[in-house]
Amino acid sequence: MPWMGIREWLSSRMAFFPPQPPGYGLTTDEEGELHYTDAFETQMAKLYPIISHQLKVVRCGEKKGSQNKKREIIVCYFRNRKAKNTILFSHGNAVDLGRARFFLLYISWKLRVNVVGYDYSGYGHSSGKPTAQSAVQDIMACWKDVIEVEKFDPKTIILYGQSVGTGPTIYLARKLGNQIRGCILQCPFLSGMRVLRPGLKHWPCWADIYPNIKDVKKIEVPVLIIHGTKDQVVPVEQGQKLFDLCKFPVEPLWVDASHDDVEQSSDFLPRLKRLLKELDRVAQ
Repeated sequence: MPWMGIREWLSSRMAFFPPQPPGYGLTTDEEGELHYTDAFETQMAKLYPIISHQLKVVRCGEKKGSQNKKREIIVCYFRNRKAKNTILFSHGNAVDLGRARFFLLYISWKLRVNVVGYDYSGYGHSSGKPTAQSAVQDIMACWKDVIEVEKFDPKTIILYGQSVGTGPTIYLARKLGNQIRGCILQCPFLSGMRVLRPGLKHWPCWADIYPNIKDVKKIEVPVLIIHGTKDQVVPVEQGQKLFDLCKFPVEPLWVDASHDDVEQSSDFLPRLKRLLKELDRVAQ
C-alpha cells in the first residue's frame, strides 16, 4: 500500500467516527428541493423568520475510473437577512448536521451572520468514506459552491473549525491567504498524531494528518482560538501553542470547560460578537 494510502487508512480508522445512524433524514419535494424529514425547518420558520434555510447536494472528490463518479456531500445554508458576514463551519467528530444544525441556527441568529455547514464524506448523508484527504476535498468543494454558485463575497467569509474540523479549516485558510475575512479555531490540535498518540516521541511523517503546527503559521488573516482549559481530548496546551504560532492572532478565549461544552461558557458568545467588530475595523 502506498504511503498516502496507509495514512488515509489510518485516519479513517483513528480520527473519524461518524454517528450511526445519521442524526437526520432527508426527503425531496415535488420541485426537487431537499428537506429534512423532521419538523426542523417548519419550526425554524416560525421562531426565526429572519433566517432562511437551504439544503443542497454538492459534488466533490476525484474522478474514479471510467465511470467518472464523484462523491456527494450535504451542505446547508442559513441566510440571515441582516447579515454582513458569512461563517463556513466545519463540525467536530462524532457529529453530523443533524446535531450541528441547531448550533448553526443559533449563531446565525445571535451573531446576525449567514452560516454554511456541511457533512464530511461518510457523515450524515454524504457519500464516500471519511479520511483526512476527503475532508479537505469536502471543504474545498463547499468553498467553491459558496463562492462560484451562491456568489458570496470571499472578503466577508470567516472560516470556523471545531475540533477535527480545525484540520480542513486551517488547510483552506492557508490556501486562501488574505482572500477571506478571518478564522476561528475551537479546540484545535497540533496534528493528528499529537492527539491520537501523545506519548510517542517520534513517528513517521507519512503517518500524521493535519500538520496544523506548521500550517497555522501561514494563515494571513486574524485568527481567534477558543479552547477549554479542562479539555481531555485535545489538551489546552495545544491550542495555546497554536496561538503562539499564529501570524495574526487576536485575543484568545480560554474557558473553564471541557472539549464538548465550550459553547456553554458565558464568555463564548460575547467573544464572537467582539471578533466580528474587530474584523469590521480591520476591513475598513
